[in-house]
Amino acid sequence: MPSPQHHHSLFALGLGLALGLALPHVLRLRRRRGLGGSTVKAGLTDTRAVRLPRRVLTDFLAACFTAAGAAPAHAAQAADVLAYADSRGIPSHGANRADTYANEIEAKLVDGVASPVVERSSGCTAVIDGRNALGAVVCNLAMETALRLAKEHGVGV
Repeated sequence: MPSPQHHHSLFALGLGLALGLALPHVLRLRRRRGLGGSTVKAGLTDTRAVRLPRRVLTDFLAACFTAAGAAPAHAAQAADVLAYADSRGIPSHGANRADTYANEIEAKLVDGVASPVVERSSGCTAVIDGRNALGAVVCNLAMETALRLAKEHGVGV
C-alpha cells in the first residue's frame, strides 16, 4: 500500500502539471480580455464589441443610480462594483444589473440613501445592520470593519 507521503507527492506533481498546462492559457485570456483593466468590453465578438473607458461606464451608472434616488456617494460605490465586474470579463455581475438596481431604488425596495451601521462589536466580531442599503455600501463597511478587527485581533468576523 502506498504511503501518505507518496500520495502527497503524486498530488503535488498533478497540481504542478495542471498549473503548468493551464497558466499560459489563463494569462493569454487575461491579456486578450484586459481583465481588471481600465476598459470595459460589451458584445459577443471582438469585431462587434463596444469598448469604453471604465471611468465612463462608472460615471454613467452612478448618474443613473443617483437619478433613481440613491445618494451620490452610494451610487458611486455601486457603479464602481458593476463596472469592475465588466472590466474583469464577468458581465453577469456588471452593468446589465443596473436596470434592476435603479428599479429597486425607485420602488423603495432598496434604500439608496441608507447608511449601514456597526450594530455591535465584541472582540474580533461585529454585527452590521445594512439598513436595506445598496449591497456595495454595506459590503464596504463590513470589509472595513473586518480589516480593522483583523489588525487588532488577528482575525475579523
